[in-house]
Amino acid sequence: MIKNEFKHFDALRGIMAMYVTFVHFFILYTLNKHKALVFTNQKYLGIVQLGQVFMTVFFVLSGFLITYILLREKQKHGTINFKRFYLRRAFRILPMYYLTVILMYWLYHKACGNIDIIHTPMCMELNERAIYYFAFLPNVAYAIEKTLPHISNFWSIGAEEQFYIFWPLVLYFFRQHLKAFWYIYLFYCLLLMVMVLIGNLYYHNANQEFINVAKFFDYTRFGAFAFGGIIAHFILFDKEEKQQRLHQFFKKKSTQVFCLFFCFFINIFPDNNIMFLKHILVIPCCGILIYNFAVDDSSLLKIDNKYWNYIGKTTYSLYILNQIVIDFVIKICFFFHIVNPFAVAIISIGLLIVASIICYEFIEKPFMQLRRKFG
Repeated sequence: MIKNEFKHFDALRGIMAMYVTFVHFFILYTLNKHKALVFTNQKYLGIVQLGQVFMTVFFVLSGFLITYILLREKQKHGTINFKRFYLRRAFRILPMYYLTVILMYWLYHKACGNIDIIHTPMCMELNERAIYYFAFLPNVAYAIEKTLPHISNFWSIGAEEQFYIFWPLVLYFFRQHLKAFWYIYLFYCLLLMVMVLIGNLYYHNANQEFINVAKFFDYTRFGAFAFGGIIAHFILFDKEEKQQRLHQFFKKKSTQVFCLFFCFFINIFPDNNIMFLKHILVIPCCGILIYNFAVDDSSLLKIDNKYWNYIGKTTYSLYILNQIVIDFVIKICFFFHIVNPFAVAIISIGLLIVASIICYEFIEKPFMQLRRKFG
């Protein structure tokens, strides 16, 4: 149903995922080249922060698709089948996630037997950090800086899974869905802005506990998910005159051009102090662009392409393996004195795509076929 209705979405995922992949390559190449642990190059911070904007597109898109599916189910059957929904999400997300977490934990455990790194924070806290990942709270680990190397990007998968758990309950218990979506979206944005103001003006960014709470709240990304729900509800149900005027505004080429340029313009002036407020500002623009992709005929961009569509289908494996494959291949290239960034990029990203396709075909697909037994 969804594949036929929204044919641009796989390609959109593919394009966004490849940009995030190039950002990860740039960061990891820089860190390996300078033998550093933290990326501090302010000159290119805007490029990195644009990757965060593209991640916002993923979250709004997830909010849109999940809300659309659940609203259609409730419209058709009068209720939501929680068991079927949760099982389908589990078959989609958990196999690749836990296979990777278990493998990386085993590798870190082996590596931490080396006397040179046994007293590093990562090795001393390995079990504590791993608990966050096994408990599906990698965004908590990210917020409090207790991540595991190579899978720190799993914070976004944690945010997605928490959204999957929470969102059917919202649709089940709230009769006025649109109001609930708006309340969640506005509450998220306002509370995050208040937290940033308090952190900067009152605590002067010196209260680490407060900062950790604010960062975790940011890394739930519920504002983006909720706005995706607003767009899905609008497409399904809102046919009043006021909504029709809004529909015409969304479809305008000038509106779409503004949204495209705004997402790029906001990163011209990178600032670490307000970095995690930027995605709030671009959420509505992401929603408008996704709306136009959904209705297809009005979209400024035509990205339905069989190659991008296929890459889009493999994006979960691509994202799971992203930092792991890229970092290991960069290290191997450097060992063999291959240091040209273009050559290393071609080798590492090429191998990443191959590995992602293999995992998609031989791990993801079988589990997706299995989940069909549940509806």
